[in-house]
Amino acid sequence: MYKINISIDDVNPKKDWRIIGEPTEKYLEQLYKNFGCKTTLFIPSNHHNNSRISQNKQWIHELKSIPYIELAAHGHYHDTSDRQKWGECEFSEITHSFDAAARIKLMIEEWSACDTIPHIWKSPGWVTSRASVDELSKWFKYAVVHPIHNHNLMWKSYTINTTDYSKGIPPQDANIFILSHIFGNHDNTWNDNFYNWVNKSMEVITKNLKTEMNFIKEF
Repeated sequence: MYKINISIDDVNPKKDWRIIGEPTEKYLEQLYKNFGCKTTLFIPSNHHNNSRISQNKQWIHELKSIPYIELAAHGHYHDTSDRQKWGECEFSEITHSFDAAARIKLMIEEWSACDTIPHIWKSPGWVTSRASVDELSKWFKYAVVHPIHNHNLMWKSYTINTTDYSKGIPPQDANIFILSHIFGNHDNTWNDNFYNWVNKSMEVITKNLKTEMNFIKEF
């Protein structure tokens, strides 16, 4: 059985990133109608320090109301103090438990203001410091990790290793993730071309393999 999930990183309330009222909303609706696809949105709670979800509660509530969408945490700022050194790997830059706990507190306060506490975590840029792993494990039931970039870190959360479908079909009884970004300079950003590729991929997968569409919490 192949368990399949569409994951979209960096979703936030800003124009082009928000999904609601934009082309990606229709893409995801159509994939759900065609194949039953379920999508997990990885949302920073204050993306680049200019997009607090607490100031966009209705947006969060509207996303929550969509039956084929699941909300997950993806950092607070999704940014670092030195992008040349750290990129946007927020919880790789944070190397002390106290600082990690303080950043998580900011994040949880934003989510709490929206009457939502996500149980699923993915680190911005995949990379996470050991101190951050220890603190994040106290808050999140599930941690979505990359088998290479996780660097053998030991999470107390239930870890889900991602296998990107674009890298080829994994062995039987594996998880397949359609990994993507909502906006920005990426080759897996949602647009007509990427939607058409996902739609065709789902046609091939569901025709030839025994599949099950899942939220992260169902893996």
